[in-house]
Amino acid sequence: MNPTFMYEPVRVDINSKGKIRARAVNHIQPSNVVQMPHPLRMKSLGPYRYFIQREQWRLTDTLMNPMVLMTVLPLVLMMILPRLNDPETRKEMEQIQMPKMDTPELSELMTNFFGGGGSGSGQGQCQSTQPKMRSRANKRKDKS
Repeated sequence: MNPTFMYEPVRVDINSKGKIRARAVNHIQPSNVVQMPHPLRMKSLGPYRYFIQREQWRLTDTLMNPMVLMTVLPLVLMMILPRLNDPETRKEMEQIQMPKMDTPELSELMTNFFGGGGSGSGQGQCQSTQPKMRSRANKRKDKS
């Protein structure tokens, strides 16, 4: 054991007769025995790293953050995609999207449907066919 350098783990077995046997430790296949020569000569695997070096801040990590991607990418696409259209394609799209003169607008249809649809001086006014109800106070005034 050394506090500054790592070595390959070795298991040393000494039986009751005093025979020494050294073998390399294999945690994956414990039944696989690899004999090591006696006297042991071990090479250092490198110094111990007790502390992990702190990760440095990078701009790419920030830009690839899912939250940043969800906010910035649609904005960039909204700015770039309209500029990629050809003038011919843009004209075709405008012609397709132009309302035809034969079909009425939706707002006119709704106004006609809910407002009675008639044209004239009474348009927009609600005309009731039922008689007005008088309140009790008005009935008392009429009696006196």
